[in-house]
Amino acid sequence: MARTPTETRTRILTAARGLFTSHGYSGASLDDILTAAGITKGAFYHYFKSKEEICLTLLDQAIEETRRFSHQAEDARPLEALQNWARPLIDPEGSPMGSHFRLVLRLTGDLPLFSNPLPERIRRFWNEQAACLESLIGSAPSLHPACGDARQAALLILAALAGAFRLDPTRLPGLRPEKLLEVAIQTVLR
Repeated sequence: MARTPTETRTRILTAARGLFTSHGYSGASLDDILTAAGITKGAFYHYFKSKEEICLTLLDQAIEETRRFSHQAEDARPLEALQNWARPLIDPEGSPMGSHFRLVLRLTGDLPLFSNPLPERIRRFWNEQAACLESLIGSAPSLHPACGDARQAALLILAALAGAFRLDPTRLPGLRPEKLLEVAIQTVLR
């Protein structure tokens, strides 16, 4: 059965996202992506010029998803919106936000390997995440005085969550990202 162009492009992006997230950018070869997507080099080059172009596309999708969430969250109650932001990051199944977060977190570890425009896009993603979180926290009922301001509280939550995902859970068996996120949110909000 022949695939539509959209299906093939989506298969490439899905395969690349999974491989970049699990093995990093340098750990995922073009051949790995082709195999995972079940396509030929010719089909690949019909849609993308390079592995870097796929990565840029995935980063653009991650940034757009963050912006989309941020706009949707404007209508929700602050604490509910904060929980809605956190939920897909903890359990990414079926959630573009969670898979984007993990992808960019993994790519952030590869930052020294990249030249522009990849580092700029990675920074933009984190800035968008921080701005979204800052907005959610800023509209919450009260901010703990020790946190300073909503921007600092947002950065604290992002750093705590990113650190929890980066740490090897087998070395710190009591570390659970969902619990750490809950504590971080309770810490910054009264």
